Amino acid sequence: MFRCSPLLLLALAAPAAATGAFPNVIRDTLALDDAPACTVCHTDPGGGSGTATKPFAESLVAAGLEAFDSASLEAALATLETDATDSDGDGVGDIDELKAGTDPNPAAAGEGEGELEPILYGFGCAEAPASSGLGLAMLLLLVRRRSRAQTVAASSMSSSLSKA
Repeated sequence: MFRCSPLLLLALAAPAAATGAFPNVIRDTLALDDAPACTVCHTDPGGGSGTATKPFAESLVAAGLEAFDSASLEAALATLETDATDSDGDGVGDIDELKAGTDPNPAAAGEGEGELEPILYGFGCAEAPASSGLGLAMLLLLVRRRSRAQTVAASSMSSSLSKA
């Protein structure tokens, strides 16, 4: 039978909430109208570990970004602005591109400068991982509780049948 500690489940759910805040930190730090989509840094629309491999993300890491640390993101954004870092080499700095609503990453072959997609709340990395992590934890606890109840019920029924 699968056993999982509730504390372990909460620990697994917590890191998702920290990184999920990054789009809003970018929005607030740069005074943008909308938070950028997770794909400004991640190759996967839902974000996730190991997917922040786009040039803009690499520039942030080189400027001191640390995972799950909003303060380091704010500092890295300030560094990119001061240094006029241009991750896609188009002559416009990353921060200026974000403020203009364009993607600071290189455009795909044959495409012009891409517009920055706003985050889709409930489906993007800013909201979904935190709530889905907690939801997953709750689901696993519910399954565990039902499994125990079924085991107790089956044991009681078996015991009743053997007495009859």
